[in-house]
Amino acid sequence: MEAVDTIASQSIERIAGVWRKAAVHTSYSPLPPAEIRDRFEKMTAIAVDALRQDGPAETILPHGRVIGRGLVELNLLRPEALERTFVCLSEELSDNASPGRLGHLFAGIAGGFAEAKQAKLLAQQEAIRRAANSALQTAQSDLAASRDTLRALNLELSEQVAERGRAEEIQRDLADRLQRLHEIELAILSADSLATILDLTIEHLDTLIPAVSISITQIDVATKQSKILRNTNPAYPTGRELPITMIDALNRLGEGEVIYIADLRAIPNPSPSLAEIVELGARSLLTVPMRYGESLIGGIVIFLDHVREFTPAEKAVVLELAGSVTVAIQSRRLLEAEQMNLDELLSHILNQLERVIANRSSAIFLMEDGETRVVAQRRLPSSPERLDNLLRTQPLALRAVIETARPAIISDTYASPDWLIIDEMAYIRSWMAVPLMVKGESIGVLTIDHDRPGSFTNEDLETAVTFAHQAAIAIDNARLLAQAQTHAGKLEAHVRQRTRDLEILYSLTAATIENHDMDTLLRQCVVLAEDAFNCLAAAIYLVDDETDDLHPAALSAAVDPRWGELLIGLNHKELTLRHPLRSTAPDRATGPESYSSWGLDESRTLVAITLRGRGRVLGLLVLLCPTFEFSLNFDPELLIAIAGQISAAMENIRLHQIARQAAIIEERERLAREIHDQVTQSIYSAGLFAEAARTASEIGDYNQVENRIHSTLRMTNQSLRELRSLLFELRTDSLARNGLVEALRERLQTVEHRAGIVAEVFATNVGELPVAVEETFYRVALEALNNSLRHAHASQVDVVLMTEGSDLIMTIVDNGMGFGREATTRSGGMGLEGMQKRIGKVGGLLSISSNENGTWVTARAPLTQ
Repeated sequence: MEAVDTIASQSIERIAGVWRKAAVHTSYSPLPPAEIRDRFEKMTAIAVDALRQDGPAETILPHGRVIGRGLVELNLLRPEALERTFVCLSEELSDNASPGRLGHLFAGIAGGFAEAKQAKLLAQQEAIRRAANSALQTAQSDLAASRDTLRALNLELSEQVAERGRAEEIQRDLADRLQRLHEIELAILSADSLATILDLTIEHLDTLIPAVSISITQIDVATKQSKILRNTNPAYPTGRELPITMIDALNRLGEGEVIYIADLRAIPNPSPSLAEIVELGARSLLTVPMRYGESLIGGIVIFLDHVREFTPAEKAVVLELAGSVTVAIQSRRLLEAEQMNLDELLSHILNQLERVIANRSSAIFLMEDGETRVVAQRRLPSSPERLDNLLRTQPLALRAVIETARPAIISDTYASPDWLIIDEMAYIRSWMAVPLMVKGESIGVLTIDHDRPGSFTNEDLETAVTFAHQAAIAIDNARLLAQAQTHAGKLEAHVRQRTRDLEILYSLTAATIENHDMDTLLRQCVVLAEDAFNCLAAAIYLVDDETDDLHPAALSAAVDPRWGELLIGLNHKELTLRHPLRSTAPDRATGPESYSSWGLDESRTLVAITLRGRGRVLGLLVLLCPTFEFSLNFDPELLIAIAGQISAAMENIRLHQIARQAAIIEERERLAREIHDQVTQSIYSAGLFAEAARTASEIGDYNQVENRIHSTLRMTNQSLRELRSLLFELRTDSLARNGLVEALRERLQTVEHRAGIVAEVFATNVGELPVAVEETFYRVALEALNNSLRHAHASQVDVVLMTEGSDLIMTIVDNGMGFGREATTRSGGMGLEGMQKRIGKVGGLLSISSNENGTWVTARAPLTQ
């Protein structure tokens, strides 16, 4: 690298100047001096950049070929120019690059020089005839061999192409929906306040579903009232309360059912609130319940301005949001509510009670699971153990208050038959007890004691009832809070798991859309499956269509490669692999059951699930996981969904391959027709002219011989140009390898330059292009160039590529004699009609302008497909 960096630091202009002075004197170059200087500097920069690369030396060869072609373009055709190039570059670069890399650079230069310097003279007529006949025979042979295949493939494609299009559209929609849901849930769960949560939800819903009104409402089932929390329609401001008159719909919402009404105008005798929304233009209704535990707390209500079904995707989005909003609302309410510790609150109640009712001691007892226990007390002398033992005897006075749910006063305990006197509490002479009531049920007792008989009055009893009510509310709130926190924890865990599942499925969907290579796709899928279940290793086995054997196709073992070696080495005859092929559910085996030769203990589990597509078995997804972690993370539905995604992706790739094969066969047929219509006819005409020349020679008419020879040369020249253009079209890898701009330059170098035509590609701001647009513009350009080559007799052709806004524009202009629309259509090949069909498939337009001074062909199409 240090040596290469030294090269980079040298002056490219100096090296280029030395090289130019050494080489330009070997031949005459028609270019201006400034152009010659610029080209030598570009070639020098290419050489330096090639030597700077860290890759294998073989990667330098293409750069050398570019330099070799550049020498020929400067008209430096003599071998001395090549020799002086090698001498100059050796002197300037040998100290800074290894001999091996310089050798590869010189080899590339020599190859490009030789390729570009190939003779421009016409080949002999017999050589042309042999080459054309060979190409024709090969094409016809391929055509005959593939015609039946094409017929079968076309039949299958006609049935499957529509299905593939729908599947890809569904996958794209699913990917967009999963991504949007993921963003929404993260935004909701990270919101700072309840108002922010509601605003985010309404904003996203309003973007996803155009509607007359979208609202988030709070529902009070007991009073049958709804309260607007947020709404997109100004007629329903936040805080507005509306009565619920559709009682049946309310009950169904309480059971978790989604309500859909196709046309609100069809409801007879609507309530005033329903008539109001209909007046605003509402037609179809969707209401999704928001339930916390088993309780209905609200709903998301959407009114459309026309009658239609809500799509499954729309329903799924609203359901997901309803669940997330419910969790967020409840969590936020719990966080924002001011809470007091229950023990502190009950002690505070007893302290305040002593200020208004004189007493010696007091206590609060609760009934839980059939037993009574003390939850708060003031100055009771007995220990907690002693009190628990006493309560187990179920004192008659205390039990009567709990069972009857009525307060009681014992003015003199010593005179009451219901009172049990014990030593520690012998001081108690007066006793008052009030039940703690929650929703009509007694949950405990508040007791007050005094050491003097007759200490409590009816006024004291009423006051005690008030304090008992406060204590009951506090206890009920504490219980509800504990239940809410537990339920919220479960819901949050469910949301986290759901979000994780969505991320996994989204990643699979994205991999499916981005990849059309089976091996790459399967490798990504096993990595995602391994991560989804925290596995030791994951593999995909595919079924051989001919032998029905299973063979490994992809593996991931991030934890330890040894587990991957075990998993990939499964015998395809083993029942562990064969059994899941007969089922659609995941097949699970633990320890020795998994694979007899492994000798695994119970800490390892093997799971396999079938990959199916279009009613046939494609293969297996196999996971090797730690048993304990797997039992915690395993979700059969997620595994089934992952297997379904992988199967659908494999089927899509298979359909792409079928479509590609059909396109190749179709292109071969077209080339065969071109060879028959153009090359064969030209060669046949050349043969007739040659025969006429021989006849004229025999009779001594040498003027006629010369004319016929000129005609023969003209026809063989035309045949050679047509053959070169057709042979170039067979090189389909150029576009995929180099892109549109370089592929067109390669075409001009291979065909037009060899025919003596000055041709160049000018590209401005043309970056990476969509595959469909790139393929279409390439084919249109080839057809336009072929038409110019055959008919225009031009000496110069320019191809201009540029972007304008979101469109790609290509213009091909020549200085030939021009031709009319009818001539273009009669010329054979695709013609104007074919080019217009091609460009139309990508939403583009084609225009042609032609006169005696030349022809302009302009293609324009949007880059967003």
